[in-house]
Amino acid sequence: MLVHIAEKMYLCLYYADEGKIVPIVQVSATTNKASKIERMCVMAGQTTNRLIEEKSPYLRQHAHNPVNWYPWGEEAFLEAKRRDVPILLSVGYSTCHWCHVMERESFADETVATALNAAFVCIKVDREERPDIDSVYMNVCQALTGTGGWPLTIIMTPDKHPLFAATYLPPPRSRYGRPGLLELSAAISEAWQHRRQELIERAGNAGANGTNKGTEWAVEHGYPAQGLCLFHPNL
Repeated sequence: MLVHIAEKMYLCLYYADEGKIVPIVQVSATTNKASKIERMCVMAGQTTNRLIEEKSPYLRQHAHNPVNWYPWGEEAFLEAKRRDVPILLSVGYSTCHWCHVMERESFADETVATALNAAFVCIKVDREERPDIDSVYMNVCQALTGTGGWPLTIIMTPDKHPLFAATYLPPPRSRYGRPGLLELSAAISEAWQHRRQELIERAGNAGANGTNKGTEWAVEHGYPAQGLCLFHPNL
């Protein structure tokens, strides 16, 4: 949408939310402050998401991904409850090599982003800005897998009960012994819709009885198990 402000024409940013076009900022035709509008505007055809308004440089690096990123906050969790979908949490930082690889391969890819947006509410966290969030989920992943690192990928319920954890994941198909994001999103979406209680109970049992049992269950039910852990939602 083109808006005339202070003798200039600006293309104001909008993002897609379940097929609806929603303005990120309401622009007053009478305002004479162009600086904020300039920050909220890009060249025609460029996508954007809510991270455009964040202070973290790392989060702003993802502001033009086709993934409909949310920052960590109540809005994201309420949206997940409203849509009745799990949350995908991705934690990284600016100088992380594999964070940038995953961003380039997956989060900037339209096909992968479409699948993620359909299956999850997606949250991006900068571990340097929110070390508290990073510490909680990294400690759980390390305790159950024996390894950790960034990018940290967590899938959880809208009530913040974790279901799956991994670090770097390739985009469409398995690579380096790790499941692809497209495979993962399809598998979890199917389980969430049709076998949710079993998924949640088995995740709890995996945390209570060890990751080997969780991995065995994942393989038994056709989930990609390598690079992935199921863990107890109360941790």
